[in-house]
Amino acid sequence: MHLLKAIAGTAVVLLIFLVIIGFFYEVELLPLHEKLNYEAFLTLMLTALGVMVALFTIFVGLAAIWGYAGFRDVVRDMAKKEVADAVTETLKKYPDSADILRVLRRLEEQADLGDRLRNQAVTSPEPKTVAKASKPIVEEGVEETPLDSIEKQATPIARLPGEEDSHGNSDDQPST
Repeated sequence: MHLLKAIAGTAVVLLIFLVIIGFFYEVELLPLHEKLNYEAFLTLMLTALGVMVALFTIFVGLAAIWGYAGFRDVVRDMAKKEVADAVTETLKKYPDSADILRVLRRLEEQADLGDRLRNQAVTSPEPKTVAKASKPIVEEGVEETPLDSIEKQATPIARLPGEEDSHGNSDDQPST
C-alpha cells in the first residue's frame, strides 16, 4: 500500500518536472542562446527521467530496508504477545505449584500410614518366653517345636534325577 503511494507520488513529481521543463522550453525562459532542437530536448528529458528513476530506486531501497526492520520488529512483538498468551492459557489448564505440593504431602502421609500398617501386619510380635518349670522332669520330657530351630523350619526338597548343584555334582555323588 505504501509502495503504491510512493510510486504514484514519484510519477506525479516526474510529470510536473517534465511539464515545467517543457513550459520553460516553449516560453523561452531558459537562458539559452539557441533554441533546443527536438533531439536535444528529448535527450534532456530522458536524462532527467533517468535521474528521477535512480532517485526513486534509492528511495525504494531505503524504504525496503526501513520497512523490513519495522516489519521484523512488529512480527517479533506480535509473536512474543501470541506466545505469552498461549502459554498463559496452557498454564491455566494445569494446577499451580502450591496445589501440587499440597497433594504430594498428602500422598506422602498416606504412604507413611500404609507403611506403618503393613509393618504392623507383616512383622511378627516378639516371642513370649515361658517361665521355667519348678520340676526339671517336666522340662526334660518336652519336645522341641519346629519353630524353635531354623533347621526344622525349612523342609528340604529332594532333587530330581538329572539336577545338579552349581559345581555339576548331584547329591548322590560326593564332591572331590
